[in-house]
Amino acid sequence: MAGKSANEIEIEEAQQRIFSEEEESYRRLLALTPEAIAIHQNGLLVFVNAAGAELVGATSPEELVGKTLLDLVHPDYRELVIARVQRTQQQGKMGELVREKFLRLDGRPIDVEVVSIPVNYRGKPASMVVVRDVTEQKRAEEALRESEERLRLASEAGGLSTWEWNIQTGEVKWSVGLPEMLGIHPGEFGGTHEAFLDMIYSEDLPLVNAALEKAIQSHCDYDLEFRVARKNGSPVWVSAQARIIYSENGLPLRMLGVVKDISERKEAEKRLRRSEEIQRFLAEASRVLSSSLDYETVLQSLARLTVPAIADWCTVDVIEQEGKIRRVARYHSDPEKLKRNEEYDRFYPFNPNSANGMNNLLRSRNTRLVRQVDEETLADIAGDSRALEYLLHLGIKSSILVPLVNREQGIGILTLSTAESGRIYNEEDKALAEELAQRVALAVDNARLYREAQEAIADRETFLSVAAHELKTPITGMRGFAQLLSRQLNRKEGIDPKRLTQALQSIQEQSDKLTRLIGQLLDVSRIEAGRLVLEPKEVDLKQIVEQTVEVEQAQTNRHTLVVLAPSESLVARVDPLRIEQVITNLVDNAIKYSPEGGPVEVELALDENNIVNLSVTDWGLGIAPEHRERIFDRFYQAHLGAYLGGMGLGLHITRQIVELHHGEIKVDFPASGSTKFIVKFPRGLVKE
Repeated sequence: MAGKSANEIEIEEAQQRIFSEEEESYRRLLALTPEAIAIHQNGLLVFVNAAGAELVGATSPEELVGKTLLDLVHPDYRELVIARVQRTQQQGKMGELVREKFLRLDGRPIDVEVVSIPVNYRGKPASMVVVRDVTEQKRAEEALRESEERLRLASEAGGLSTWEWNIQTGEVKWSVGLPEMLGIHPGEFGGTHEAFLDMIYSEDLPLVNAALEKAIQSHCDYDLEFRVARKNGSPVWVSAQARIIYSENGLPLRMLGVVKDISERKEAEKRLRRSEEIQRFLAEASRVLSSSLDYETVLQSLARLTVPAIADWCTVDVIEQEGKIRRVARYHSDPEKLKRNEEYDRFYPFNPNSANGMNNLLRSRNTRLVRQVDEETLADIAGDSRALEYLLHLGIKSSILVPLVNREQGIGILTLSTAESGRIYNEEDKALAEELAQRVALAVDNARLYREAQEAIADRETFLSVAAHELKTPITGMRGFAQLLSRQLNRKEGIDPKRLTQALQSIQEQSDKLTRLIGQLLDVSRIEAGRLVLEPKEVDLKQIVEQTVEVEQAQTNRHTLVVLAPSESLVARVDPLRIEQVITNLVDNAIKYSPEGGPVEVELALDENNIVNLSVTDWGLGIAPEHRERIFDRFYQAHLGAYLGGMGLGLHITRQIVELHHGEIKVDFPASGSTKFIVKFPRGLVKE
């Protein structure tokens, strides 16, 4: 104490006693605090309270005094602790609360929260650390994070997104995947309940509001499926489930829920319903189509069935036997529009050979799908403003035209169109129309086959009746003359030469007639079997015509047969017997259907194209217009009521023979009142 006065020394000793007493009081205070506290100075622990000793598993605080702080720090954190202590001492202020790992004396690591405070201890700088064990808290946090991650993974795997609605503030929070589900960027959502309601389809909004109100008022869970509009306007079906959190006094606070995109499921359900509807429709269509063999009546019923199930307009056009296209069915639910459509067809008959015509469609055998029927399309069909006005009035929006094909033959067109419904046909509708068309084509073909079978049966019955009569007539004649001659021989009176000649001549004529009839039957049989074969050779057609006409003239004295032919020979390569048969059949017909007699002209000529023209003209009964289209049919007789003989085979066989010669036969009815059969075939000369 040299250099100091006694008074100064006394003052210093008094201060040290005060400091010692304050530090001791402070130490006692720290020792009693429940927080783990330690003071380290120059790297060594100089003070540890009871809570600190308990934290690291020491039996008493004294067991830790003298150890370094780093002895209690986990090796992974020692460098961080050194840097933190240095920084705290340099800055001279309390450090940040940090998380570290300590090691208990038994070697078990614990998670702790630590804060460092610079202090003076016994007059020298030191650091006090306050430590709290957060091992259980960290485990709970990790467990929570794991649970949340599992929930997130499960939600993502199940296509779920979470949402929360603060009912009091209107704020809405979404999980990460929800904006993507709804087709928007995360920042584009307004974050309010009203903003979400604006995204819901207007048709579904009343349902959503009602469900929310019911859940809030009735304290029940919210579970609903509805549509939300994506940013591009396309719908997304969602399934939303939620539960409401209430305050102690029953005030609704929050709604927590999950939402899932169920668009694929809804689309699958829609396809399933559509498939079931299609199957029911096709089953009903099959029932209608099989309900009758009158296909016109059936097709009318089918047209009614399609509206409004799959169309607003339905028409069916079929090809008749003569090749004409006829509309046999049409339907629309509005009688006024149906009437206008019929008026349009009367004023503007459809041209089947136009660019959009049915003949082109039948030849292609391809379905025509017109997704959007616009005014330009209708203008191409219409041709003038009035026709366009008619078509626009029908309001057609989309159309499908399907060829009716059966047994490799086009037999008509099925047309389906939409109008008032606004529906636009797609490939699925096209497939349905094609399936329906197949059934329609089969029904029409079956009805026609049935009709043809019935007609064939009727023709057969008529033929058998006529054939029996035709065959019986010559046989009866021959039998009568044979019996007459037999009776004369039995009387031994002798036979009158004149009557013998007459009888033999009649027998000869009747046998010739019988031979011709049998020959016709054999020819028809050969034609049906495809065994009618020509034996062509070079012959003089002029000579054949003249000789045949001469024979025919000998059999009638009421008719004048005139031959108009070139002066020179007309050589052609034909089957002479069959050409003679053609001439005979035509002249026989001319004679037979001129019962009052009169002229019959047979003309032979060769045109500039080396085509032989053979015609037979008479001025007899003629042929009624209603019979003209069928005169070449097998067993058909235009004058069946006025029996004139024959089996209805002559013209049928004649046409077959002409066609085998690569020719054609037709009949004209000039203004003079005559009937003129015209045969044309190539000359067919063999080149030497």
